[in-house]
Order: sequence, then structure tokens, then C-alpha cells
Amino acid sequence: MDDNKKNRFAIGALFLQLYGWILVAREVDSVLQTLALATGEIKEKEYAYWLAAKLKRALTSTSKQSCPVMNCSRYLGP
Repeated sequence: MDDNKKNRFAIGALFLQLYGWILVAREVDSVLQTLALATGEIKEKEYAYWLAAKLKRALTSTSKQSCPVMNCSRYLGP
């Protein structure tokens, strides 16, 4: 995975942590899914569902917001 994709993934993981979520996917799975998205092998909606399934609420979080990935109407559509 090139540096651009690594940086995007890291920024995404940081964003999720700021909202009180932790990504619990194995590194190899994260790389494979991210590459599949980048190459068009999977769609954004499929990636969003995979990502949401790999998130757990951080124990120290006081945020009461739901998962930011699944709240995005861009991925869920009408």
C-alpha cells in the first residue's frame, strides 16, 4: 500500500478515535479492504459496512454519538 493510502487510512482511524471508536480489524484485513476500495474492487458502501463492523466503542469515551461511518447518508443512501 502506498504512502497516500496509508496516510488516508491513518487519518480515518484517528478521526474515528476522536469520536470514541476503535478499529479492531487485523492489519492485513485493513490493507486488503483499503486496496480493494482503491482499485474499485469494492464500492464505498461495502467498505463503510465492513468498517462499521470492525469498530468498537472506546472504554474511555464519554461521547454519546453513534458510529459516524453508518450515519453518513452518502453511504447508506435513501
